[in-house]
Amino acid sequence: PLDALERLSPPSPSGSRGSVNELNDGGPNKTREQKGRRLSEEHRRDAQRLGETADWLGAPPLRAAIATLLDGDASEHAVRAARRAVRDLRAFADGLGAAVMTTYKAGGVYPADGPGLVGTITGAAGEMPILAKADLIIGIGFDPIEFIPGKWPGNFPPFLLLGEGSPENPRVPYDVELIGPLDGTLAALQPDVTDTGWAAAGLRELKATIDRIYTPESGAFNTATAVDVLSATLDHGTRICVDAGAHMFSTIGRWPATRPFGILKSNGLSSMGYALPAAIASALADPATPVIAVTGDGGISMCVGELATAKELGLDITIVVMNDSALSLIDIKQQRQQRPSLGVRYPAQDFAAIAEAYGWQAVHADGPDELRHALALTGPKLIDVRIDPAGYGDDMTRLRG
Repeated sequence: PLDALERLSPPSPSGSRGSVNELNDGGPNKTREQKGRRLSEEHRRDAQRLGETADWLGAPPLRAAIATLLDGDASEHAVRAARRAVRDLRAFADGLGAAVMTTYKAGGVYPADGPGLVGTITGAAGEMPILAKADLIIGIGFDPIEFIPGKWPGNFPPFLLLGEGSPENPRVPYDVELIGPLDGTLAALQPDVTDTGWAAAGLRELKATIDRIYTPESGAFNTATAVDVLSATLDHGTRICVDAGAHMFSTIGRWPATRPFGILKSNGLSSMGYALPAAIASALADPATPVIAVTGDGGISMCVGELATAKELGLDITIVVMNDSALSLIDIKQQRQQRPSLGVRYPAQDFAAIAEAYGWQAVHADGPDELRHALALTGPKLIDVRIDPAGYGDDMTRLRG
């Protein structure tokens, strides 16, 4: 599914709430057409209420989308190819002049060089001032599991959900839900005339907020510096598979993904040991797209045996290990709770030597120049990047408060 959060600026709404859902009624023996043709009377009443809200949403095409869902043959709204939906999403956002933020898993759905991209969103306190400036928030294929736990501010702008399902949602209160195949919904909502949207100065201000979050205050060789080297050296169509850990903030916040599935991340569950297996899967399923696994010392330790798998399969994968000899994200959380560091620090491991034992070419990188040299090596490789973790606590504070 597409996971993107878009922010618009039509006239400020006030009024009712409503929802529209396509009804898949009947048992497994009913045909797809029979299941999709009818909406219950309850849903029709919801649609009428949503039609009333279209006025305060300031979006006449919304009424056309509702009419299509109510009167059209639902079989015509079968899920299109992901490529079509992504194209519609970009056209929809640009046509509305929207400021766009993407969740971790949606990196590249709206490209980093797109005119409206503000940056990444996680639901953290540091991002809330951006959302507060909107008149309307639209979630497209948005699943609130990607947001960190927390309380949604009560004075926030209305939230419109456009999606193909209505996920359980304890975090974000939707004012209106419009549920149906995204490609048809977005096409129906596409404005006839492009909106000027946010002024250039306004977008720069929003982007500056995100830049401040992900710009480290330390001048040491840290994850942010390493990711900047990746960005300056690699094609931005490269797929980045990212593990859970303190390194994920800078990696996803600073990597300029330009294509759908440009970032693979186990968000929500935030499983460690994900990056390398995800890179293996990517290389098998989509060998034409270059892939890099960005992991920490803890993450690679949990799946180090997969080095043998990748070697046996002859996969061209680059592994970048952000090595600080600690489970830094847990360490930070312990410190923030004024607890002693317990079970989160350990002796340094030489992952380059371990990779060589599995038959990989492997090198150490203690600074930007060494990392650039290592990335220039051809073929499968592991780069053991020795980073300074001292700024991770400040990174967390800027993002989550």
